[in-house]
Amino acid sequence: MGNRCAVSPLSCLVTTSYRPDVRVQGQATQVARKLKLPFVDRDKQSLEQMYSRYMVAGIVVVSKIKTSYHCPHGEFFFHPDKSAMRIKEIRAGKTDQMIKAMDLYPGYSIVDCTLGLATDAIVASYVSGIAGKVVGIESSPIISTLVEMGLKSYEQQGKKKVVEAMRRVRVLNAEHGQYLTHLAPNSFDVVYFDPMFRKAKLGARCPVDRLRPLADHSPLERVNIELALQVARRRVVMKETRTSQEFDRLGVDFVVGGKHSPIQYGVWVVGSEGHIW
Repeated sequence: MGNRCAVSPLSCLVTTSYRPDVRVQGQATQVARKLKLPFVDRDKQSLEQMYSRYMVAGIVVVSKIKTSYHCPHGEFFFHPDKSAMRIKEIRAGKTDQMIKAMDLYPGYSIVDCTLGLATDAIVASYVSGIAGKVVGIESSPIISTLVEMGLKSYEQQGKKKVVEAMRRVRVLNAEHGQYLTHLAPNSFDVVYFDPMFRKAKLGARCPVDRLRPLADHSPLERVNIELALQVARRRVVMKETRTSQEFDRLGVDFVVGGKHSPIQYGVWVVGSEGHIW
């Protein structure tokens, strides 16, 4: 199945902010239980002291306002800023290339097989609407837990539509190949892949880099595209860089993307006029 997480979840621990109340303490112990990680009282220790004392690669910190993952590269916590910006542009009448590639409409169902930070899932949830359905599959227990908690709890004034779209995304911690295997044919309108951790991003460091040690770096396997084509009623879509060779390797039907965008979307169309393996 390729190279899985570079950092074992067991090389992490869960703790709280400096002065946790009873609610935060209880939430932290629940997170530790869910992740099957040790819970350690903060006891006025700095994170640097905890790294050294417990010999861990990362620390999940639960506080009153957020749950975050800390590692030597910095801190990650869920925030829907990129999805909010894309939804704002859609509302202004601009074309979102992912939505165009999916040929997505209200009421459609989507399974995002590589949920990551849930940016694409939130945008898809906004477009598919109340009558639609979005399921996000994430193989990393820590990433899926942090994102699921953020999707359920994030609040911000003036972003009602974004928050509503977030609440509709269902998160599952699983390997997408195993999940697809157990789905009936034609279970979802669209099956989506974004192997975002496969290659290091160019340029400045970004929040994604802080999660990279936890993530699956494997390229998509041909067998999983075959499974996706059975599960999808309409389209299978894969996000990649413009210069990627993955579109040729996996044999997409066509590619969608902005003229000057570094991101492109490979599309397989399912049905009588679609792709046949």
